[in-house]
Amino acid sequence: AWFLISVLHFLLALRLYTSLNLINRPIMNVSFTNYTEYGIHNQAVHYCLISYNIFIILSSFLGDTIIIVASTKYDAFKLHKFIVTIMQHMAVCDLLNSFNTALFLVTLIS
Repeated sequence: AWFLISVLHFLLALRLYTSLNLINRPIMNVSFTNYTEYGIHNQAVHYCLISYNIFIILSSFLGDTIIIVASTKYDAFKLHKFIVTIMQHMAVCDLLNSFNTALFLVTLIS
């Protein structure tokens, strides 16, 4: 189930980036507003992108902290130690990626 959600998240992000033309955008714009910087010229798309990123950040912080606390403090996963270590590393990397998404969100909101 989580793999399917990850694939759908990737496809949605890819569709959003290609529809907003963020792949081939120019390096510098004359106007530095968020609407022209990210290729968003519609207020509804702007609010949808903000709410989507807030959902991703909150779910990522909550899920990753649960995984890290459950695996380190409570030893909740009865799996091989190597598998648990890989899960912890993936959770930490996802937390770091969430900070990057949070920075993107700050630039979108401002």
